[in-house]
Amino acid sequence: MKTTKESSLDIVYGVHAVTESLEANTGNKLYIQDDLRGKNVDAIKALAAEKRFPSLGHLRKPCLMMTGGAVHQGFCSSCVRVRLF
Repeated sequence: MKTTKESSLDIVYGVHAVTESLEANTGNKLYIQDDLRGKNVDAIKALAAEKRFPSLGHLRKPCLMMTGGAVHQGFCSSCVRVRLF
């Protein structure tokens, strides 16, 4: 999973990393690029709705800023850090 650090939250980005974050219930907010269409968008939105996870549409720039310009495929999520013991 790709992450970048932002204070006490991690930013997860990309289709597979965001999907894993939703499935693990570790997310805080989901950001989906407004102009995206297709099966990945539909699947992630359905999973977010099933998990009652807040989804925010946005333009491309906020995700680029959050990921430090990395390739995010239009999907970003801020996640709570999980401590492993």
